[in-house]
Amino acid sequence: MSPDVRHLRESSPRLSPSDLQGWRTPSLEDLMSLVVRFSPESLTSDQYDGVVRRLNEENISPADGLDYELCFGSGDKMKVSLVWDSKEQFEAFAARLMPILAELGIDPGEPEVLEVHNIIKR
Repeated sequence: MSPDVRHLRESSPRLSPSDLQGWRTPSLEDLMSLVVRFSPESLTSDQYDGVVRRLNEENISPADGLDYELCFGSGDKMKVSLVWDSKEQFEAFAARLMPILAELGIDPGEPEVLEVHNIIKR
């Protein structure tokens, strides 16, 4: 239950339609996580670690909405996958990430963006 609705229920035993003005039920799209997959032409673990270091130094990471990130591969063929709570949170992070990648001479290529169907965690 959203904090707004909980507050309304605690303060008023009977809700009228005007009490809920501006509140809406989240759509399925609002609840969908997304996977963003980067497969740059060339990315080494040292380059990746340098980006992570900068993101931490500049307090950009951990970013709001980032559920988790993984980097995998070998040599200069490292790949990065991220799971985000929303497209807007990813876009806000990307706006801060891209200047760092440019400064470090890393071309991430065009990311593949996919809606998540299901997540299972242990």
